[in-house]
Order: sequence, then structure tokens, then C-alpha cells
Amino acid sequence: MKYLNFFLLGIFLFSYLNAFCQSDFDSYYREVMSCLTESDADCKEVVQKAIDYIHDIENDTLAGSHFIKLGNARMRNGRWDELSLDLFELAHSRNVKSKEPCAIVKSQFAITRYARFMGMVDSAEVLANRSLEAALVCGNPSEIARAEVFLGSAFMQRSAYTDALTHFQEAERIYSDVPDSSGLGGLYLDMSILYSEMHQKSESRKLTIAAAEIFKRTGEDRKYAIALIDLSADLLDIKLADSALTFLAMAEPLISGKHQRAEAFMEQNYGSAY
Repeated sequence: MKYLNFFLLGIFLFSYLNAFCQSDFDSYYREVMSCLTESDADCKEVVQKAIDYIHDIENDTLAGSHFIKLGNARMRNGRWDELSLDLFELAHSRNVKSKEPCAIVKSQFAITRYARFMGMVDSAEVLANRSLEAALVCGNPSEIARAEVFLGSAFMQRSAYTDALTHFQEAERIYSDVPDSSGLGGLYLDMSILYSEMHQKSESRKLTIAAAEIFKRTGEDRKYAIALIDLSADLLDIKLADSALTFLAMAEPLISGKHQRAEAFMEQNYGSAY
């Protein structure tokens, strides 16, 4: 009984310290978000304060998740720069140190997603293959499917459409066996881009609609809005401006102030519709 009490006390203290660290990090994160959303500054000083705090966290996976959260926040708010990549690489360094396979895959995904987002064609395939290797070690089918999507996107960036479709179809096969509607919705958005580039506009539009329906059902407002914005662009291509405006109006309250790049595309589509 004595050893059980010590064990339970250890769990309590660990949970308490984790909660304390999370609460402390939240205050730094709020300061970073305030700078990112309320100014056009690069916000490097407030981010550095958060970085210094995270460096002192002993739990490697917790530190890694905090670095990823900061990097994602910068990317969503238009800071597509080396500091965002540095944050993802700091996360990866801590996750590798933790030797936790499913933590490692999250930071590898973040680096791969950055390369894809920034159009780094030369390194995209290499990073996507690393993502697949990490996902296979983790063993989570949803993560393996996501890695296949990254590979498909890497080939699509090089206009290797047959290879891209092969990886997208493998991801779809995996998603069909796991309860990951959100991942499937993201895949359909990527596939819609592929079919659009292959000049199969009707198939592209069907996939965009399918993605929008999934995100509406899962309650993921930001992703739902992005799908609606993509759909409005498809409708503008076939001269259905009024329908495009309807979808843009639906997307606007869901995306405003939450994703700078998506907002820019929305404003561009508004301009094309009028």
C-alpha cells in the first residue's frame, strides 16, 4: 500500500506540474497571438520570450507541442518566414530527443507542411518521404494516410500527376478504414486541386463539395470556410458569379481574422465575382 501511495503521489505531481507548465505557456501564447492578430509586426521579441520559456521545460514532448503551436500560429497569421520554420525544427529536435515515435511524426509533418506551403519543390519530396518513414514507425493509420497526402502533393508540385494520384488514392484507401473524417476532407481538397490541374473541372468540383460537407459535419469552421472559398473559385471558372458570392458570404464570418492567406484568397474571389 505504501508503494501504491507513492506511485499515486507521483502521478498527481506529474499531472500538476504539466498543468502548471501549460497554464504558464498559455500566458505567453496569448501575448504572441495578441501581437500576431493586432499588428503587422514580425512579433519576434514576444515569440523569443515564449521560446526561452519552452527551453526550460524538461518534458520534451510537451516542449515540442508548444513549439509547433507557436509555429502554426505564425503561419496562420501571415508570418511565413524562417522563424516559423525554426520553431518547427526546435519542436523536432525535442521530439527526437523524447524518442516518442508519434511525437516525432507531428514535428516532421510540421516541417514538411512548411515546405509544401512555401512551394519548396526541391525538398518537398525528400521531406514527404521522411514523413512517411516517421508515420510508419508511429504506426497510426491516420498519420500514414497524411504522409501519403504529403507525397501526393510533392509529386503534384512537380506536375507528376500520375504519381500524385497514386499516393492520394492510397491515402483514400487508408482513410476508408479509419474514423478520420477530417483527414479525408483534407485529402479531398488536395485531390480537387490535382483534378483541376489535370483540367477535369467537374471531378474537381465534386471533391471540393465532398470536403465542404465533411467539414460542415465535423464542425471544423475554418476548414469548412476554406472549402467554400475553393468552391467559389471553381464556380467563378464556369461564370457562376452569383453562386460564388453566396459561398463567399457563408465563408466570410467563419474565416475572418483566423487565417490570413485564406482571407486573401476570399478577397481575391470577391473581386473576381463583382
